[in-house]
Amino acid sequence: MASRKQYRAVFRFGVTTDTLDAEGQITAENDPSALNEAQLRQILPAFLGQIEQTPPLFRPSKGRSAALQTSQSWRNG
Repeated sequence: MASRKQYRAVFRFGVTTDTLDAEGQITAENDPSALNEAQLRQILPAFLGQIEQTPPLFRPSKGRSAALQTSQSWRNG
């Protein structure tokens, strides 16, 4: 029987990092003030339900030097 997972998130809009998560270095910042509640309510359903995840190019346990090599090995099996 598959377990049921639930996640709680805190968002910081307008920021991109080199690892695509909160742990990376900020690589771009944009003013998120143009977002409003109606837009967020329209977008959020896309993040509900079953979602297939893609492993990131960066793996913290291996360090930055292994990022691309590790990504290539995932693709090649």
